[in-house]
Amino acid sequence: MMRIVAHVLSAFALCCCGLSAQTPAKPEFEVASIKPSPESGGRGPMMRMGGRGGPGSKDPTRYTAQGMTMMDLLTVAYHVKRYQISGPEWLTSARFDINAKIPEGATKEEFGPMMQNLLAERFGLVVHHETKQMPVYDLVVFAKTGSKMKEHVDEPPAPNEGAAPPPAQFTMPKLELDKDGFPALPANFGGGRGNSMIMMRDRARLWARGETMPQFAEWASDQLSKPVTDSTGLTGKYDFILSWRNENMVGPMGPPMPPPASLDSSVDAEALPTLIAAVQEELGLKLEPKKGNVDFVVIDQVEKVPTEN
Repeated sequence: MMRIVAHVLSAFALCCCGLSAQTPAKPEFEVASIKPSPESGGRGPMMRMGGRGGPGSKDPTRYTAQGMTMMDLLTVAYHVKRYQISGPEWLTSARFDINAKIPEGATKEEFGPMMQNLLAERFGLVVHHETKQMPVYDLVVFAKTGSKMKEHVDEPPAPNEGAAPPPAQFTMPKLELDKDGFPALPANFGGGRGNSMIMMRDRARLWARGETMPQFAEWASDQLSKPVTDSTGLTGKYDFILSWRNENMVGPMGPPMPPPASLDSSVDAEALPTLIAAVQEELGLKLEPKKGNVDFVVIDQVEKVPTEN
Protein backbone atom coordinates (compact mmCIF):
# COMPACT_ATOMS: atom_id res chain seq x y z
CA MET A 1 0.00 0.00 0.00
CA MET A 2 2.81 2.42 0.95
CA ARG A 3 4.49 1.74 -2.40
CA ILE A 4 1.24 2.57 -4.25
CA VAL A 5 0.82 5.81 -2.29
CA ALA A 6 4.42 6.75 -3.06
CA HIS A 7 3.84 6.18 -6.77
CA VAL A 8 0.66 8.28 -6.66
CA LEU A 9 2.46 11.14 -4.85
CA SER A 10 5.34 10.97 -7.32
CA ALA A 11 2.93 11.14 -10.26
CA PHE A 12 1.09 14.09 -8.62
CA ALA A 13 4.39 15.92 -8.08
CA LEU A 14 5.40 15.39 -11.69
CA CYS A 15 2.00 16.64 -12.83
CA CYS A 16 2.33 19.77 -10.67
CA CYS A 17 5.83 20.39 -12.02
CA GLY A 18 4.48 20.06 -15.54
CA LEU A 19 1.69 22.55 -14.83
CA SER A 20 4.18 24.97 -13.25
CA ALA A 21 6.47 24.70 -16.26
CA GLN A 22 3.55 25.49 -18.58
CA THR A 23 2.55 28.64 -16.68
CA PRO A 24 3.37 31.50 -19.07
CA ALA A 25 5.72 34.17 -17.79
CA LYS A 26 4.40 37.73 -17.76
CA PRO A 27 5.33 39.64 -20.94
CA GLU A 28 8.38 41.81 -20.34
CA PHE A 29 10.91 43.80 -22.33
CA GLU A 30 14.32 42.13 -22.52
CA VAL A 31 15.98 45.42 -21.57
CA ALA A 32 14.36 48.81 -21.01
CA SER A 33 15.68 52.28 -20.22
CA ILE A 34 13.24 54.97 -19.11
CA LYS A 35 14.17 58.44 -17.90
CA PRO A 36 12.70 61.95 -17.70
CA SER A 37 12.95 63.88 -20.97
CA PRO A 38 15.44 66.76 -20.97
CA GLU A 39 13.80 70.16 -20.69
CA SER A 40 13.36 71.75 -24.11
CA GLY A 41 14.63 75.29 -24.32
CA GLY A 42 14.68 78.11 -26.80
CA ARG A 43 12.65 78.41 -29.98
CA GLY A 44 14.85 76.35 -32.25
CA PRO A 45 13.96 73.08 -34.00
CA MET A 46 11.17 71.11 -32.41
CA MET A 47 11.83 67.58 -31.16
CA ARG A 48 9.62 64.85 -32.58
CA MET A 49 7.49 63.28 -29.86
CA GLY A 50 5.86 59.86 -29.75
CA GLY A 51 6.73 56.18 -29.92
CA ARG A 52 8.25 54.23 -32.78
CA GLY A 53 8.88 50.55 -33.47
CA GLY A 54 7.45 47.48 -31.77
CA PRO A 55 5.46 44.45 -33.00
CA GLY A 56 3.86 45.04 -36.39
CA SER A 57 6.32 47.79 -37.36
CA LYS A 58 9.46 47.76 -39.50
CA ASP A 59 11.48 47.46 -36.26
CA PRO A 60 9.55 44.80 -34.28
CA THR A 61 12.24 44.14 -31.64
CA ARG A 62 12.92 47.75 -30.66
CA TYR A 63 10.66 50.42 -29.17
CA THR A 64 11.75 54.01 -28.65
CA ALA A 65 9.77 57.00 -27.39
CA GLN A 66 10.68 60.64 -26.90
CA GLY A 67 8.87 63.26 -24.86
CA MET A 68 5.86 61.10 -24.02
CA THR A 69 3.77 62.02 -20.99
CA MET A 70 2.70 59.42 -18.46
CA MET A 71 -0.80 59.83 -19.90
CA ASP A 72 0.55 58.86 -23.34
CA LEU A 73 2.31 55.82 -21.90
CA LEU A 74 -0.84 54.71 -20.09
CA THR A 75 -2.90 54.90 -23.28
CA VAL A 76 -0.34 52.62 -24.95
CA ALA A 77 -0.15 50.23 -21.99
CA TYR A 78 -3.90 49.80 -21.48
CA HIS A 79 -5.12 50.58 -25.03
CA VAL A 80 -7.57 53.22 -23.81
CA LYS A 81 -8.24 56.87 -24.61
CA ARG A 82 -6.98 59.74 -22.48
CA TYR A 83 -10.48 60.47 -21.17
CA GLN A 84 -10.62 56.89 -19.79
CA ILE A 85 -7.75 57.52 -17.37
CA SER A 86 -8.24 59.07 -13.94
CA GLY A 87 -5.18 60.19 -11.97
CA PRO A 88 -3.01 63.11 -10.78
CA GLU A 89 -2.66 66.27 -12.87
CA TRP A 90 1.03 65.72 -13.65
CA LEU A 91 0.12 62.76 -15.91
CA THR A 92 -0.18 65.25 -18.78
CA SER A 93 2.90 67.36 -18.01
CA ALA A 94 5.90 65.20 -16.99
CA ARG A 95 7.56 63.67 -20.08
CA PHE A 96 9.76 60.61 -20.48
CA ASP A 97 12.07 58.90 -22.98
CA ILE A 98 12.08 55.11 -23.45
CA ASN A 99 14.49 52.78 -25.21
CA ALA A 100 13.44 49.13 -24.99
CA LYS A 101 14.38 45.81 -26.59
CA ILE A 102 11.45 43.48 -27.33
CA PRO A 103 11.71 39.67 -27.37
CA GLU A 104 11.84 38.11 -30.83
CA GLY A 105 8.38 37.06 -32.00
CA ALA A 106 6.43 39.17 -29.50
CA THR A 107 2.92 40.13 -30.67
CA LYS A 108 0.95 43.36 -30.58
CA GLU A 109 -1.28 41.79 -27.93
CA GLU A 110 1.74 41.23 -25.69
CA PHE A 111 3.12 44.75 -26.11
CA GLY A 112 0.51 46.42 -23.86
CA PRO A 113 1.17 44.08 -20.90
CA MET A 114 4.92 44.64 -21.42
CA MET A 115 4.38 48.38 -20.99
CA GLN A 116 2.10 47.78 -17.98
CA ASN A 117 4.79 45.72 -16.26
CA LEU A 118 7.46 48.33 -17.06
CA LEU A 119 5.37 51.13 -15.54
CA ALA A 120 4.60 49.00 -12.47
CA GLU A 121 8.28 48.18 -11.91
CA ARG A 122 9.73 51.62 -12.58
CA PHE A 123 6.95 53.94 -11.34
CA GLY A 124 5.23 51.69 -8.77
CA LEU A 125 2.05 51.97 -10.85
CA VAL A 126 -1.08 50.43 -9.32
CA VAL A 127 -4.46 50.75 -11.05
CA HIS A 128 -7.97 49.37 -10.95
CA HIS A 129 -10.81 49.40 -13.51
CA GLU A 130 -14.24 50.97 -13.08
CA THR A 131 -17.25 51.02 -15.41
CA LYS A 132 -19.05 54.36 -15.63
CA GLN A 133 -21.94 55.59 -17.72
CA MET A 134 -21.17 58.67 -19.81
CA PRO A 135 -22.29 60.45 -23.00
CA VAL A 136 -21.13 58.73 -26.20
CA TYR A 137 -21.63 59.33 -29.93
CA ASP A 138 -22.75 57.13 -32.80
CA LEU A 139 -21.42 58.14 -36.24
CA VAL A 140 -24.09 57.69 -38.93
CA VAL A 141 -24.86 59.01 -42.42
CA PHE A 142 -26.90 62.22 -42.23
CA ALA A 143 -30.27 61.22 -43.69
CA LYS A 144 -31.15 64.66 -45.16
CA THR A 145 -28.06 64.97 -47.38
CA GLY A 146 -26.49 61.54 -47.58
CA SER A 147 -22.75 60.99 -47.46
CA LYS A 148 -20.51 63.61 -49.08
CA MET A 149 -17.37 61.48 -48.73
CA LYS A 150 -14.97 61.28 -51.68
CA GLU A 151 -13.59 57.82 -52.51
CA HIS A 152 -9.82 57.56 -52.14
CA VAL A 153 -7.74 56.61 -55.20
CA ASP A 154 -4.36 54.99 -54.52
CA GLU A 155 -1.43 57.01 -55.83
CA PRO A 156 1.74 55.47 -57.29
CA PRO A 157 4.56 55.20 -54.73
CA ALA A 158 6.85 58.20 -54.43
CA PRO A 159 10.35 57.83 -55.96
CA ASN A 160 11.97 57.80 -52.51
CA GLU A 161 9.45 55.43 -50.95
CA GLY A 162 11.19 53.22 -48.41
CA ALA A 163 14.06 55.64 -47.91
CA ALA A 164 15.54 56.24 -44.48
CA PRO A 165 13.24 58.12 -42.05
CA PRO A 166 13.76 61.87 -41.60
CA PRO A 167 16.02 63.12 -38.81
CA ALA A 168 14.62 63.38 -35.29
CA GLN A 169 14.22 67.16 -35.53
CA PHE A 170 12.23 69.35 -37.86
CA THR A 171 11.53 73.04 -38.35
CA MET A 172 8.02 74.36 -37.91
CA PRO A 173 6.63 75.21 -41.37
CA LYS A 174 5.34 78.68 -42.21
CA LEU A 175 1.67 78.95 -41.23
CA GLU A 176 -0.96 80.95 -43.08
CA LEU A 177 -4.73 81.37 -42.88
CA ASP A 178 -6.92 81.04 -45.98
CA LYS A 179 -9.81 83.32 -46.97
CA ASP A 180 -12.18 81.32 -44.73
CA GLY A 181 -10.00 81.94 -41.68
CA PHE A 182 -8.70 78.37 -41.35
CA PRO A 183 -5.09 77.09 -41.40
CA ALA A 184 -3.79 76.49 -44.93
CA LEU A 185 -1.81 73.32 -45.60
CA PRO A 186 1.91 74.24 -45.94
CA ALA A 187 3.79 72.76 -48.90
CA ASN A 188 5.00 69.20 -48.26
CA PHE A 189 3.44 69.22 -44.78
CA GLY A 190 3.10 65.58 -43.73
CA GLY A 191 4.87 64.42 -46.88
CA GLY A 192 1.67 64.67 -48.93
CA ARG A 193 0.44 61.28 -47.63
CA GLY A 194 -1.62 60.14 -44.68
CA ASN A 195 -3.43 62.62 -42.45
CA SER A 196 -2.37 66.13 -41.48
CA MET A 197 -3.97 68.35 -38.85
CA ILE A 198 -3.21 71.91 -37.77
CA MET A 199 -4.79 73.40 -34.64
CA MET A 200 -4.32 77.13 -34.10
CA ARG A 201 -5.91 78.78 -31.10
CA ASP A 202 -9.65 78.79 -31.88
CA ARG A 203 -9.68 77.04 -35.27
CA ALA A 204 -8.52 73.73 -36.71
CA ARG A 205 -8.41 71.80 -39.97
CA LEU A 206 -7.89 68.13 -40.85
CA TRP A 207 -6.69 66.85 -44.23
CA ALA A 208 -7.54 63.14 -44.43
CA ARG A 209 -6.24 60.76 -47.11
CA GLY A 210 -7.38 57.17 -47.40
CA GLU A 211 -9.32 57.33 -44.13
CA THR A 212 -11.71 54.52 -43.15
CA MET A 213 -14.80 55.23 -41.09
CA PRO A 214 -13.56 53.24 -38.05
CA GLN A 215 -10.36 55.31 -38.19
CA PHE A 216 -12.35 58.53 -38.42
CA ALA A 217 -14.56 57.47 -35.49
CA GLU A 218 -11.46 56.83 -33.40
CA TRP A 219 -10.03 60.24 -34.36
CA ALA A 220 -13.32 61.95 -33.48
CA SER A 221 -13.30 60.13 -30.14
CA ASP A 222 -9.90 61.67 -29.35
CA GLN A 223 -11.13 65.15 -30.26
CA LEU A 224 -14.42 64.97 -28.38
CA SER A 225 -13.04 63.02 -25.38
CA LYS A 226 -15.99 60.65 -25.65
CA PRO A 227 -16.43 57.21 -27.26
CA VAL A 228 -17.52 57.28 -30.92
CA THR A 229 -18.81 54.16 -32.69
CA ASP A 230 -19.07 53.79 -36.47
CA SER A 231 -22.56 52.95 -37.75
CA THR A 232 -22.24 54.59 -41.18
CA GLY A 233 -22.07 51.37 -43.16
CA LEU A 234 -19.41 53.03 -45.34
CA THR A 235 -16.71 50.45 -46.01
CA GLY A 236 -14.30 52.27 -48.34
CA LYS A 237 -11.39 54.67 -47.89
CA TYR A 238 -12.00 58.38 -48.26
CA ASP A 239 -10.26 61.73 -48.81
CA PHE A 240 -11.73 64.83 -47.19
CA ILE A 241 -10.99 68.17 -45.55
CA LEU A 242 -12.70 69.06 -42.28
CA SER A 243 -12.60 72.60 -40.81
CA TRP A 244 -14.07 73.58 -37.44
CA ARG A 245 -13.95 75.94 -34.48
CA ASN A 246 -11.57 74.60 -31.86
CA GLU A 247 -13.23 74.37 -28.44
CA ASN A 248 -10.57 73.62 -25.83
CA MET A 249 -9.61 70.41 -27.60
CA VAL A 250 -6.13 68.96 -27.54
CA GLY A 251 -3.99 67.19 -30.11
CA PRO A 252 -1.40 64.43 -29.56
CA MET A 253 1.21 67.07 -28.61
CA GLY A 254 -1.04 69.00 -26.21
CA PRO A 255 -3.05 72.24 -26.59
CA PRO A 256 -3.23 73.99 -29.97
CA MET A 257 -0.43 76.39 -30.85
CA PRO A 258 -1.11 80.15 -30.77
CA PRO A 259 -0.72 81.64 -34.26
CA PRO A 260 1.72 84.48 -34.90
CA ALA A 261 0.24 87.98 -34.60
CA SER A 262 0.56 88.30 -38.38
CA LEU A 263 -2.05 85.57 -38.80
CA ASP A 264 -4.96 87.53 -37.39
CA SER A 265 -8.12 86.73 -39.31
CA SER A 266 -11.10 88.91 -40.12
CA VAL A 267 -13.32 85.83 -39.77
CA ASP A 268 -14.94 85.73 -36.32
CA ALA A 269 -14.37 82.36 -34.65
CA GLU A 270 -17.94 82.37 -33.31
CA ALA A 271 -19.15 82.20 -36.91
CA LEU A 272 -17.21 79.00 -37.55
CA PRO A 273 -18.90 75.58 -37.11
CA THR A 274 -18.20 73.32 -34.15
CA LEU A 275 -16.68 69.93 -34.90
CA ILE A 276 -20.06 68.20 -34.63
CA ALA A 277 -21.67 70.75 -36.96
CA ALA A 278 -18.75 70.57 -39.43
CA VAL A 279 -18.99 66.77 -39.65
CA GLN A 280 -22.65 67.13 -40.62
CA GLU A 281 -22.33 70.11 -42.97
CA GLU A 282 -19.05 69.21 -44.71
CA LEU A 283 -19.08 65.38 -44.72
CA GLY A 284 -22.77 64.47 -44.73
CA LEU A 285 -22.31 62.46 -41.53
CA LYS A 286 -23.89 62.92 -38.10
CA LEU A 287 -22.64 62.38 -34.56
CA GLU A 288 -25.73 61.24 -32.64
CA PRO A 289 -25.45 61.63 -28.83
CA LYS A 290 -26.30 58.63 -26.66
CA LYS A 291 -25.43 57.12 -23.27
CA GLY A 292 -23.07 54.17 -22.81
CA ASN A 293 -20.99 52.25 -20.28
CA VAL A 294 -17.26 53.00 -20.53
CA ASP A 295 -14.29 51.29 -18.87
CA PHE A 296 -12.03 53.63 -16.86
CA VAL A 297 -8.47 53.01 -15.65
CA VAL A 298 -8.16 54.61 -12.20
CA ILE A 299 -4.66 55.31 -10.85
CA ASP A 300 -4.31 54.17 -7.23
CA GLN A 301 -0.57 54.79 -6.97
CA VAL A 302 2.20 56.11 -9.25
CA GLU A 303 5.52 57.85 -8.65
CA LYS A 304 6.51 60.90 -10.68
CA VAL A 305 10.19 59.90 -10.97
CA PRO A 306 11.11 56.41 -12.25
CA THR A 307 13.59 54.22 -10.41
CA GLU A 308 17.06 54.08 -11.93
CA ASN A 309 17.76 51.89 -14.97
